[in-house]
Amino acid sequence: MAGFTEQELKDRHSIVNEGWQFFKKWAQDERYLSNDKAISDVYWSEAIAETGVIYEKRNRDPLVKDILLAMVGEIERRSKVGAEEH
Repeated sequence: MAGFTEQELKDRHSIVNEGWQFFKKWAQDERYLSNDKAISDVYWSEAIAETGVIYEKRNRDPLVKDILLAMVGEIERRSKVGAEEH
């Protein structure tokens, strides 16, 4: 089996970068730390909707799914840590 082509590597780099941009955007939006359930619910609805847009735009690539799930999971983990601190 052959390794990745140069184009495949570029595509993977682009996917990882898009995952990072998603994470950066949503991790900086502190609504996920809100004690107000309505605010938190809107945050999560918007973030999850964006994952769907990215996933579809990337033709349901399994790597995209894995990266976005990891990014959402990390934000969710942080939200639980934040909730424990309040």
